[in-house]
Amino acid sequence: MSAKNLLSGYKNLLDKYQSTFLLSRVWNLVGYLVTFFVVSTFLGKIEQGYYYTLNSLIALQVFFELGFSYVIVQKSSHLYSHWRSQPDHDYLSHEYKEASSFFFYVIQWFSGCAFFFIIILLIVGKSFFSAQTHNTISWSSVWYLLIVLTAVNLVLTAILSFFEGFGKALIIYKIKLFQNIFSQSILWISIYTGQGLKSIVFSNFTLFIVGLLLVLFLFRTDLIELFKRRTSKFIYWFKDLFRYQSKVALSWISGYFQFQLLVPIIFHFRGAIDAGRMGNTFTIVSGITALSLSLIQSKSWEYSALIAVKEFGKVNQIFKKNLWQIFLSSVFIGSSIYLAVIFINYKGYKICEKVLPPLPFLFFIIGTVFNVIIAGIAIYLRAFLEEKLMVVSLLTGISMILLLLLLTPKYGLLGVSIAYLSCTFIIGFLGAVLIYRKKLKSLVY
Repeated sequence: MSAKNLLSGYKNLLDKYQSTFLLSRVWNLVGYLVTFFVVSTFLGKIEQGYYYTLNSLIALQVFFELGFSYVIVQKSSHLYSHWRSQPDHDYLSHEYKEASSFFFYVIQWFSGCAFFFIIILLIVGKSFFSAQTHNTISWSSVWYLLIVLTAVNLVLTAILSFFEGFGKALIIYKIKLFQNIFSQSILWISIYTGQGLKSIVFSNFTLFIVGLLLVLFLFRTDLIELFKRRTSKFIYWFKDLFRYQSKVALSWISGYFQFQLLVPIIFHFRGAIDAGRMGNTFTIVSGITALSLSLIQSKSWEYSALIAVKEFGKVNQIFKKNLWQIFLSSVFIGSSIYLAVIFINYKGYKICEKVLPPLPFLFFIIGTVFNVIIAGIAIYLRAFLEEKLMVVSLLTGISMILLLLLLTPKYGLLGVSIAYLSCTFIIGFLGAVLIYRKKLKSLVY
């Protein structure tokens, strides 16, 4: 096959949005692996447990963001599609003023979320870490700074989400790539030079500054036009999105129970060392999820835009292709990583002590493949501005917590992996597939 034909085949497989988003996720996967190596090599076992527990607790932002960043992308895509479909689409049109008022609502909402996030997390973190009898690490200053930086990053994330849906998706993917490159590089350098837990603060600060500067430079004209034509319609947008947003919020909270509570629960029942092993493993499988889902996340704005003008046949054709892409990529990446885990255990390399043993690791790999499919279906369904998987997410999250509390004290890491796989497949995967098929039958072409 000639180089020209090979390039043509690649372009047919991945468009420019997928390619850019995929490049970002490839960097993230490399970043996850490098982070795993740096953390497991240059942080002590106790410090590793605190590192991953801090990250898991800061993920409580899900209770404040409540999935709104995804809602913003979808709603702004609908608004952009309606604006661009007008014969004379300009900054003075009614459709653009609607988008401007929505942008202003987004800023108001996330500013409020950031404020409450700071207040509540100050209390939660102090209570959690102060209660640990084996607390030998200085955590307070790191925790306080991390809360503030996460709060301001919440507002920046909202702005990026709006522009991703409003015709700037390709630029946003590039901004996020630069953010990740700089912030993760700072994390590695900081850990390597002995900064310990403070490295998390340096990394999050870099994430914010790089993103803010790029947004102000690249979107300064858009920001000026949006603010010039803004009108305060907070109540209008709140009522318009409340039903959908509340369902997405419940799904995201359930997602926190499914994923982010694994490490804190192990930290509580089994100590910091096992929490570190779980954190290292979850860093790796999260990389699988992020890389695979990039092929479909990069298209979420397009799904929403097509659905807004009722192009259901076209959007379904695109989605089915994307669904196969994420399934095959997750299987390939997961299998490759698992073979590497088998190899390091067979050779007896010391690094195998930093992750889960082969059997529980396998359960996490399989569960991750199912989760990739669930997440892909969720992205498609949310493009209709509907949250069809709310009940599935709630049942999965509740079941996960109950099983973790039941199995972790007695069976440790193996019990955690059993809880993760069984809940993901029996409730999450089977439920998502059933709802997806039902939605397809309801569409009128």
